[in-house]
Amino acid sequence: MAPAPAKTDAYQTQSGEIIIGEDTHGVQAPDAGELVEAMLALVATEAEALLGGSGTDAKLADLNVRTALASWDALDQPDEALRFLELAEAHPLVPRLRLAASLANGSPEDLAAVEDRLRNFPALAIELAEAWLWRHGRMDRTIAICDRLLAGELPPTWRTHVTELALLAHASTANWSRVIDLTRSKLGPGSPPEEHAATAALILDRAGDAALALATAWDKLEHFPGADDNPLGWLRCFDVAIDAATVIDDPRRFELLDKRADLIATLPGGALEALATRHAVAS
Repeated sequence: MAPAPAKTDAYQTQSGEIIIGEDTHGVQAPDAGELVEAMLALVATEAEALLGGSGTDAKLADLNVRTALASWDALDQPDEALRFLELAEAHPLVPRLRLAASLANGSPEDLAAVEDRLRNFPALAIELAEAWLWRHGRMDRTIAICDRLLAGELPPTWRTHVTELALLAHASTANWSRVIDLTRSKLGPGSPPEEHAATAALILDRAGDAALALATAWDKLEHFPGADDNPLGWLRCFDVAIDAATVIDDPRRFELLDKRADLIATLPGGALEALATRHAVAS
C-alpha cells in the first residue's frame, strides 16, 4: 500500500502571492537496521544464485566479505560476521578482518584462535605480537612470533621493528643471551660508535664475556677516523673497550689508551687528562 500523501495547505499573502506549504511532520525515516537486513537478504539471494556456478568463487567471496562487514559494523553481530568470513577464506581482506575481530574482542582466546592463520601474513603477525605484548603481557607468545618472523625474510624497516619487540620480550624474561644476539645482529659498518659501545657494555655486564665485548667494540674502533663530529660516541666506545681489554689483559689496551688520549686532547679542557693518560701508559 502506498503511503498517504502529505498534507498541504495553500494560502495567499497580502501581496497576492500564493504560497503552497507542505506538512511533513508525520514522515518517519525507516529503521537503519531494517534497511541493512533487507539489503543482506538481497545479497544472500544473489549469493545463493552463485552457488555451484562456474567461475563464481571470487564474486561469492566478495559478497560474503561485504555481508560480514555489514553484519559486524551495522548490526553489531561479530559472531555472524566471523561465520561469513569463514565462507570467504580466499578473499585477500579476510586475514585483516579476522585479526580486527580478534582485537576487538580482545581476549587471549580470540588472539590465540587467529595466530596460526596469520603465519603467512608478516604484517598482521607483527600486530598480533604487539597485542600479546602490550595488552596481555604474554612474552612467550610475543617471543614465538617475533623469533619466527626474524628467521625468515622481512623488509629492513619491518625487521628493525620486530627486533625491537623481540628485545623487549626477551629482556623482560632475562634471556640475555638472546638479547645479546639480537643486539649484535643490528650492528653494521654504518652503525654509530655509541651503538657498538652499548652492545659491548651489555655483553660485559650481562654475559661477563670480556673477549666478546672487546671484539664488538674493536669492530668499530679499528676504523676510528680521528676526531670528528661525534667525539662522545667514540669516547664511550674506547672506554668500554679499555674496560674489556683490562679484564682479559689484552695487549691492545695500550693502543686503545693512546688513541683515547688523542681524542681527549681535541676536546675543550681535555689536554690535561690526555697528558695524564699518556703518562700512565708510559709508566
